[in-house]
Amino acid sequence: MQTAIIVAFNLSQWFNRTTNEVMYYFSGLSSTQWGILSACAVTFGFLCMRSNDLRKR
Repeated sequence: MQTAIIVAFNLSQWFNRTTNEVMYYFSGLSSTQWGILSACAVTFGFLCMRSNDLRKR
């Protein structure tokens, strides 16, 4: 029981630290960097849509 509580607490701490780090990283992006990031996300989405393996499932 105590092990499960410790694991849950550690996962919670990890999630909070990771979330704060991602928010800090994204708050410092310029508009050019946001444009590059969004273009990569859109391109990745179109490549996933074109994949035959993903459409069959």
